[in-house]
Amino acid sequence: MPNAGIMASAVVSAPPCTDVLAESFDNLSNWTTTAGTPDIRQGYTGTGVGLLGSFTTIDFTIPTLQQSDTITVGFHWKSSTMTSSGPILMLRSDSGATDHTRLNVISDGSIATTIGTSGIATSAAGVLAPNTWAYIEIQAKLHDTAGYHKVRVNGHTIIDISNTDTKNSGTKTVYDTVRLIG
Repeated sequence: MPNAGIMASAVVSAPPCTDVLAESFDNLSNWTTTAGTPDIRQGYTGTGVGLLGSFTTIDFTIPTLQQSDTITVGFHWKSSTMTSSGPILMLRSDSGATDHTRLNVISDGSIATTIGTSGIATSAAGVLAPNTWAYIEIQAKLHDTAGYHKVRVNGHTIIDISNTDTKNSGTKTVYDTVRLIG
């Protein structure tokens, strides 16, 4: 399996630009392992988390008072290969049961956002490269008609789509869970 989904740090923010979690991954005490065996390892700066294989996942539950319909997540990411396509991050609600926003890495080095498994937008190819650290940031708004996804890689906007449906059924109108996937 490729060495994928290594985050050196992760920051989860909700309006008004308040850090909900600034994670150095010195340990996984803020996260729940939902599948596989994540490990602490060398990251971009300091420590990171290794999520080996496509089924290793960890979840961060956003505290109730900080849950919002708009969330920003930024992290460093590196994979040894670009041979597989799939989600590296999910933004969820309904106590983590409803998968609204997915950030997918495609084998050609592009990034795509989806609502559940339905595509919303895809960047140009070659945005990511094997064995190369990239700082990925996504800001998403959960809404049936006025939702948006904004994705930056190394400070450059690669996806900016607005006034779209980003809510994949469910009953809750705020994000409550961030899932990282190997």
